[in-house]
Amino acid sequence: MPVKLSDLVEAVAREVALGRTRAALASLEIAADFRDHPLLRELPVPGFRMERVEFELRFAVAEVDPVPTRRLSLSPELVRKLVDEAVTRLPESEGAEKAFAVTGRLAEIWKLEAARSIVAGLDREPLGALSVEAVLALTVALARNRYLELLSDPRARAPLRRIREAVRAGLPDQLARALRRELGPRLLKAAEEERGKLPAAARMAVVVTPEELREAPEVSSLRLVLEEEELELPAPPSEGNGQ
Repeated sequence: MPVKLSDLVEAVAREVALGRTRAALASLEIAADFRDHPLLRELPVPGFRMERVEFELRFAVAEVDPVPTRRLSLSPELVRKLVDEAVTRLPESEGAEKAFAVTGRLAEIWKLEAARSIVAGLDREPLGALSVEAVLALTVALARNRYLELLSDPRARAPLRRIREAVRAGLPDQLARALRRELGPRLLKAAEEERGKLPAAARMAVVVTPEELREAPEVSSLRLVLEEEELELPAPPSEGNGQ
């Protein structure tokens, strides 16, 4: 049965650490025996030290899962801020000039109202549970719909002929692409900073039993080196320091 390669490596490291712990406990038991023995009490207590352990793990790749969806892991407040900035700057961004040149009023109305209405639409969604791609796609869809609404807004003063020309020329789609270019990098950068810049990684499932390896077309090996390192734990507070 396939197992994840990360689980295999983790299991080996855990078993080695567990063995080291059990050896330390055994040394403590021996120390008690030495302490009570008239002759052994003068001798050093046998200890166990494992400075370095090396393994060669043989495995065959069974399957590789797709790269996990990049979860946003950003606060809704930060998402709103990034969307507000990108949407407000859209009239000046490259690729959206024609979309706002339909009339002289579109850019002005957009800057005053578009970001607020789009952010309000985002607030109806669970932003923290969405991926970067999902938030981006949702924002782009809201912006495209808002642009189409503004074209027919009386304040925009756009003649019906110009509205038809704008739609026929694909200006709503151009605006959507411009917003994607403007907002996408902002979301990705913020998400990477939030995650500590750890890239998403594909999950690899492997087979490791002798029977499975004999039938595998190609067998690989992984050299795993474990070195002993002390783990410093905080000292428990003494009972006399409770004052």
